[in-house]
Amino acid sequence: MRSSWPRRGLLKGREATSHWGYQDLFRTRFPDVQFRPEPNLVFADRTGRIVTAGGTTSWHDLAIHIIARHCSPGEALRIARVYLLKWHGEGQLPYASLLRRQPHADSVVRHAEDWLAQHFREPHAVAAVVAASGIPERSLKRRFKIATGSTLIGQVQNLRIEEAKRILETANSSFEDIAAEVGYENPAFFRRLFKRCTGLTPGQYRRMFRPFATATDLAAPAEPAAA
Repeated sequence: MRSSWPRRGLLKGREATSHWGYQDLFRTRFPDVQFRPEPNLVFADRTGRIVTAGGTTSWHDLAIHIIARHCSPGEALRIARVYLLKWHGEGQLPYASLLRRQPHADSVVRHAEDWLAQHFREPHAVAAVVAASGIPERSLKRRFKIATGSTLIGQVQNLRIEEAKRILETANSSFEDIAAEVGYENPAFFRRLFKRCTGLTPGQYRRMFRPFATATDLAAPAEPAAA
């Protein structure tokens, strides 16, 4: 993304995307652009002439779009098959980390962040971190939001979802067991929350990312045989 575009007005007032990890910086630098971290491609105009792409391999999607637009969908499909191009219909949400450590100087909030990182699985984690902080609940919630950009309950949810993602990637536990392990008594509620935050159901997420753990296991050197 060339930083001169928004100043010239090409994207002013329009939607755009880039790598999900740059969303905070992008919104700070270009407040007149409606940044969307979820899609792999964003069309800034109805004609599809102004297109921005997300993370690194979103160039696949952009190439397929350009070929389909200027040649034909059939040719785009042929090229995708020949060059193993993938259309990321799932968008960027499944890849995005929900935890972004923001730099700030509020030591009370930093202590709360560290406490939650260790105790997010506990029931009533928000009430517990308020008690651990030693300041009134309203003050902690206000300072936490200002310093991190997230609410306390939002931070707890993000920590729990990231832990659930890790377990789905590496273990065969049922989602009901995972929900209980990360702190939710109601797996149906957590399933809806997981889908809203990642764009995928737990089963879809596991099918998408579990092969990475399997490939890592296969690539690991074998233990030497005992003498």
